[in-house]
Amino acid sequence: MTVETPPTDKWQKFNEEVLTKTEASLQDTETEVQDDRDPAIVALETQVAELSEKLLRTHAEHDNARRRAERDLDSAHKYAAEKILKALLPVVDSLEKSLELEKDEALLRGVKMTLDIMQGVLNKNHVTAIDPIGEIFNPSLHEAMATELAPDLKANTIVKVFQKGYLLHSRLMRPAFVVVSKVA
Repeated sequence: MTVETPPTDKWQKFNEEVLTKTEASLQDTETEVQDDRDPAIVALETQVAELSEKLLRTHAEHDNARRRAERDLDSAHKYAAEKILKALLPVVDSLEKSLELEKDEALLRGVKMTLDIMQGVLNKNHVTAIDPIGEIFNPSLHEAMATELAPDLKANTIVKVFQKGYLLHSRLMRPAFVVVSKVA
């Protein structure tokens, strides 16, 4: 038996009334169900409800596993060539450096044609270069190798690029190695 305390406000009184009516309704329903139905039928209906719920969960888990497998397969196809493409980046760097240093015109044309072919292969495979001169330093895309005093630029502006960075689709393959400005 419960001892009733006088409610302190209208909401508490309302909540108690609703709770009391709900409990009484549930007890009446349970009594009716227990009185009118065979216990074996009630047990079987309970078992059917549990099995139905288990089946729904199993279907949901299966759908989630299928979607996860599809996503993993798409990712595997998208990034399958990453290892090979990453191995080609030093070759591209060397060809670009050759263009800067070489004086012989015939050799320059050959290096330029080879570099164009390599860049075509990279572009075809969704590799994009990160050449961030003048941009603000972003640690997720750039790696600062040094700082340089540059009073005419905002702090953390990229002044020089030692080595370009590269993205495969949206995944970073290699960060850009840069020199960042600092203010005195």
